[in-house]
Amino acid sequence: MQRNDITYQEKLNELRLDMLHPKSRKVNFILLEGDSDIKLFRKLFNLDKCKVEKVPGGNVKLEECVADLMSFHFLVIGIRDADFIKIVNPQYAKQNMFLTDQHDIEMTMLHFEKVLNALVFEYSAKPKDEHTTLKNQLIETILSLSCLKLLNEQEDLELNFSAGFQDLLSFATLNFDLEQYITRTIGKSPNATITDSQTLIQKVNTIRATNPETSQITNGHDLLSVFAAYFKEIGSSKSVTGEQLATAIRMVFTKEMFEETELYAKLNEWQQANGTQLFGQ
Repeated sequence: MQRNDITYQEKLNELRLDMLHPKSRKVNFILLEGDSDIKLFRKLFNLDKCKVEKVPGGNVKLEECVADLMSFHFLVIGIRDADFIKIVNPQYAKQNMFLTDQHDIEMTMLHFEKVLNALVFEYSAKPKDEHTTLKNQLIETILSLSCLKLLNEQEDLELNFSAGFQDLLSFATLNFDLEQYITRTIGKSPNATITDSQTLIQKVNTIRATNPETSQITNGHDLLSVFAAYFKEIGSSKSVTGEQLATAIRMVFTKEMFEETELYAKLNEWQQANGTQLFGQ
């Protein structure tokens, strides 16, 4: 069986057996959402003291898995993207579950100037003092898309966001054709609870008028896809993808940067409270 084909129940059973082994008694189990998270966090934790594992099934299953396993192994934690939690549920508190500082780990990494500079220097000739402005402009360009995704979360609209959007961007005007994207999205959303595009646009504009915190509302994968489209537009790269850019920023992100995050501070508190070691050599 391929590792990507493993079911949630199979992974849960595998973890239970591993935790019951005598050698695992003092081992920390770090549970994550996806393969890209594994690649990042395995270089941030002490792998002599920790096992970093992926739980299939998304955030809900990750939270369920941590809660289940805590009943017989107290050194288990889960790390998940904050997504919209810090906006819609700021009181979120699940035992041994930790959230990224920003919307997701990609946005958290891009918050660091060195990561952003490395990305923009690689694919453009923009001077360093314009990099943050560029990032903010690209975030603003897709703000209506981000608001639509927040609306979907708030009202459980059951919208499917698999439709591409890069061709709907205009870097000359820093504009995004929201109406056309909504039409595409509705076409892929048979269970959508609202199918009138104008109603959705009005609701999106209402959210946008609240001046939402962009670091919490912007999806990092979306932003990296916009960066990729921008680099193609200016002719610096004709083939780069958002996924390739995500790989690039993971390689630049360091333990020292991680130690500046709120996530690290909370994990450090947890390790001290539990007399264990997550970091170090």
